[in-house]
Amino acid sequence: MTATLWSLFLFAAGLLAVSGIGRLILPRRLFHLPQMSSLEAVVFILPAGIGGLAYLTLALGLLRQANAAAFGGLLGIAAALGAVLLVRAAREANPKTTAESRPIWYLGAAVALGLLGLFTAIAALAPPSFLEWDSLAYHLAAPKTYLSQGRIFYIPYDHHSNFPFILEMLYLLMLSFGSVGAAKLFHWVCGALLVASVYTFALRHIAPQRFGRSVGVIAALLVASTPIILWESTIAYIDLSTALFTWLSLYAMVNAAQAAPLPDSNNKHNIAWLVVSAILMGFALGTKLTVLAFWGMLLVGVLGWHLVTTRRWAKETIPHAAIWGSISLLVGLPWYIKTWLYTGNLVYPFFFNRFGGRYWSAENAALYAGDQGRFGIGKTPVDLLLGPWQATMEPMTSAALGRPFIFTEYTAFSLSPALLALFLAAPLLLGKRRLSTASVHLALFSLGVYVFWFLLMQQTRYLIPAIPALAVVGAEALMSAWEERRRVVGAAGGVLVAAGLAWCVYLSGTQLMAPALPVVLGQETMPDHMVARLKQFGWLGAAIRWINENTPKDAKVALFDEPRGYYLDRPYIWAQPNHAANLLPWDTYQNADEWLADFKRRGYTTLLVNEASGSELSHSQRWYTLLNEAIAGDKVTLAFETRGIKVYQIP
Repeated sequence: MTATLWSLFLFAAGLLAVSGIGRLILPRRLFHLPQMSSLEAVVFILPAGIGGLAYLTLALGLLRQANAAAFGGLLGIAAALGAVLLVRAAREANPKTTAESRPIWYLGAAVALGLLGLFTAIAALAPPSFLEWDSLAYHLAAPKTYLSQGRIFYIPYDHHSNFPFILEMLYLLMLSFGSVGAAKLFHWVCGALLVASVYTFALRHIAPQRFGRSVGVIAALLVASTPIILWESTIAYIDLSTALFTWLSLYAMVNAAQAAPLPDSNNKHNIAWLVVSAILMGFALGTKLTVLAFWGMLLVGVLGWHLVTTRRWAKETIPHAAIWGSISLLVGLPWYIKTWLYTGNLVYPFFFNRFGGRYWSAENAALYAGDQGRFGIGKTPVDLLLGPWQATMEPMTSAALGRPFIFTEYTAFSLSPALLALFLAAPLLLGKRRLSTASVHLALFSLGVYVFWFLLMQQTRYLIPAIPALAVVGAEALMSAWEERRRVVGAAGGVLVAAGLAWCVYLSGTQLMAPALPVVLGQETMPDHMVARLKQFGWLGAAIRWINENTPKDAKVALFDEPRGYYLDRPYIWAQPNHAANLLPWDTYQNADEWLADFKRRGYTTLLVNEASGSELSHSQRWYTLLNEAIAGDKVTLAFETRGIKVYQIP
């Protein structure tokens, strides 16, 4: 329980810190506009602060100050600033005193949202399980490696560490204080802000006010009851931060396009919102390389917004596009410069044939593309039409067909059937009404995200950036049916939303919170928590625990067919050539003796081999032949074995 309380304290301090930094980053004039609610201000301030705090953490890490002392000073100063600015904002606030009646179903929606938030927050406080593959391979593992040397540096065996790393910087910050729970809560809060932001968007842009409020509540329920978002909010991935920054950039752009300029303001409010959009898109570029496609979509949006709103090509169009494009690129650029300096390729390891890249090869690039291409269905026109249905219904169809998941790595958490149904039925639900201009923009963006997803990598979580926009469109269509007194249709849609919500409350309580509760409450230690769930963890935890308890502190570990090294308390390397070409001279070893002698010279005397994850590719590589030769000649000692996981030691 002490660890949980410490995580909550750090998370609260972190929220204060990002609140203060966010208020400094964003144009202050926006928060004094009459249409800016307190919730909407928070929705923009906290993400901006997350981006700002990430860059400050990056700067300290590059200056070789990745340690608890330096990060503690940063967090303390930023949190104090946040507290001061929060008090000042509270004093300047002009709270509304008018009371407004709310439908009774709002109360049910609030309770359901509260339960989902509570259940997923509890799950996020637990140590990551071995099913959180990317967390243990690099989202958490790379920051832990940085901390081991007190600096941010080039990790040659892990190409992922050269991706944009904004949210990982907050993981680095919280891990420096020994709290993985606080680190995971920052991904959770991205999900919470995503839910809140669709509500505030509808309140601002869907008229009239009460209609917009109901649309906002339904949209928030649709986002919160999307299973893949629930699962993501409990793990240390980064997809929710990518979706949040991208969505808020689009949100701010719609604000800019629809802001009513004052006669004496010279369109300052429009420009301010355009700058906010650009800053947030820059932060989105700092989370994932795929955001470059979304950047292009929104740049087209900037070029088109004057034409859409004024029906003419305004003289400000090109300057506005230049402002937006240059600011967003400048904000995101540090990550790409860092990658270029480390590898020679701005978008490493992609486009190797054109840009090259350190410790990479054409073979590695082909293998990587093939690994990504194994997700999803084909790329025919029929597949394009069936993709949304297939990705949404995967848990049922995969079970019925007896096949492994094809849109996710290992989880049954998919998209929301209610969300898909409402979006596809929107033309029928709208009746005589038309979608608001804002929702038309959202629908176009969603379709663009889907086409990009279809052509690139068909993983369910890559569709998350489209979910907020889809939710607003679907919610507006549903409320249109209800307001036009087509109550049967509206009630059917409402029942579908309620059923999905109830299922997700049950799912998050039983599948996400329940397994985490014992360790979060302190009834189970982390090692016991791992051992109690060895089957779920693939038995890797037992092997890692053995290494941590039975090898010298300075022992180095070589991992084969297993990249999940976060829990290792020893230096390690991904030793296979498909992770880093020519990092280890596999092709030059003449025999096992030469290989083992070189490994001993490098300090890698412990070998962890996950035979359960082996493949034909692994078996065709030189390391596999040399390892079998060493085993047959008793040149390595089998020190530990469990369920396909073997630990060898070089004597």
